[in-house]
Amino acid sequence: MRLVNAGYVASLWSNRLLPIAASLAEQAGLQRRFPQLAAKIHVKAAALYGSAQAHERTKQVFASALAAEIGMLAFGSALGALSGDWMTPVMAAGVLTVVIPVAAVKRLDRLIARKRRSMLLELPEFLNKLTLLVGAGDTVQAAIGRCVAKRIRESGVGAGADAPGQAVRLTPLYRELGAIVQALDNRQSLAQALEEMCKRCGMAEVSTFATTVLLNYRRGGNDFVYALGELSRAMWEKRKAMSRTLGEEASAKLVVPMVIIFIVVMIVVAAPAVLMMNRM
Repeated sequence: MRLVNAGYVASLWSNRLLPIAASLAEQAGLQRRFPQLAAKIHVKAAALYGSAQAHERTKQVFASALAAEIGMLAFGSALGALSGDWMTPVMAAGVLTVVIPVAAVKRLDRLIARKRRSMLLELPEFLNKLTLLVGAGDTVQAAIGRCVAKRIRESGVGAGADAPGQAVRLTPLYRELGAIVQALDNRQSLAQALEEMCKRCGMAEVSTFATTVLLNYRRGGNDFVYALGELSRAMWEKRKAMSRTLGEEASAKLVVPMVIIFIVVMIVVAAPAVLMMNRM
């Protein structure tokens, strides 16, 4: 029953409320009325989805925020009608007008941080594969294409997703590499494809990778393999540092639950003794 209700709510949200909110946001010109917020969301959407989709994703964020405000206002109005207190929904609408856009921006920040963390964790392994393939005689373009094709097969996307860009279940790094393969298939140069990847990712590690490739791939041979090996070792050190940081964060998050469990155990252990003392 809960699954049915959740599915119904999701369908109502995506099929009814979001299109209405998108139309209202377009008619009201929310992006023109709040240019600073729109610019901030556009930059973050470009970092997440690329510059080609940034404008459409920005419109979706505004529509989602407006839909959430409409839904909460309707819910608050229903509560006000039942309780007879109309000030509560009005105050809630005023608070939500500020809170919901801020929450939308914070959500984009979390997604960007998650994407960058995932890419940094996978980049050393990809560099190892790239170093081995280039050392075996492949060109950089062919080596990247082979890495992406292998990951597509491993991810189980299916035979209908031969193009790397269609592999929606790929990790962020391999989606970006798939975009490079597509750009190369469209007769773009490797330098232009890597530059666009750097713009989309906005990571120093990706920029270092692109710079190393562009400075050394024309020379080829042992110099290029050595440069990739050095970069791979540096990325492994960064991955180790990030792993330690994530472990420390996980330990810090466990402190509060452990304290709560300790208090509960103390209460359970001490309660019988306290009851016995009271009886005596």
